[in-house]
Amino acid sequence: MSKVHEAITLASVCHFGQNRKAPINGHYLPYLIHPFEVLKVIWGWGVADETMSCATILHDAIEDCSFNKVDAANMVYNGMGKAVYDIVIQLTKPDKVDKFSYLETFADPTKTSTESLVIKLADRMCNYNDFLAHDEEYAVKYMRKADILDVALRQRADEITNKWSFNVMQAVVLTWRSHQLDCDSLEFELSKSQAATA
Repeated sequence: MSKVHEAITLASVCHFGQNRKAPINGHYLPYLIHPFEVLKVIWGWGVADETMSCATILHDAIEDCSFNKVDAANMVYNGMGKAVYDIVIQLTKPDKVDKFSYLETFADPTKTSTESLVIKLADRMCNYNDFLAHDEEYAVKYMRKADILDVALRQRADEITNKWSFNVMQAVVLTWRSHQLDCDSLEFELSKSQAATA
C-alpha cells in the first residue's frame, strides 16, 4: 500500500463518524470528503509529492479528530513520520491560541513551512466554497477572518516559487485571488440587499 493510501486509511480512522459542519442541500457530507477536496486543489496547482499529499489528507486529523488529540498526533507521527507530522502540527490550531493569532503564524516562515501555508490556503478556499452553499453571509465573514493569509501569500510567494516552481506559485496566487474577488463581489451584493431591505 502506498503512503498516500496509508494516510487515507489513517484519516478515515481520525474522522470516523464525523460529518462536515455545513449541509449542502440539507445533507451533511462525511468529513473525509473535505481532505480529498483540498488534495484535489493542491494537485491542480502541481503539488503532488507524497509528503504534501499525505499532510493534506491528514491536515485536520489532529485538530478535528473524533477522539483524543494526543492519540491522533501519535498516530500521525508513528504512521506517517516526522515530515508529514510537522506539517500537520503547523496546520493544527493550539487549544489556547485564538484563531487570528494562529492564522498570523502563516505569515512567518520561522513558524510555518511553505508546505503548511499552501495547504492552509487550499483548505480555506474549500471551506469557503462549502459555506457558500449553506450561508453566504457566514462564507464572507469566514473568508474575511483570513485576510492575514492574503498578506502571508504576498510575503511568501517567492518561497512557493523556490520550493516548487513559478507556475505553481502563479496557480496558487491566481486561485486565491479569484476566491478573494468572488468574496468581494458577494460582500458587495449582500450589503446592497441589506441596504434595500433596511
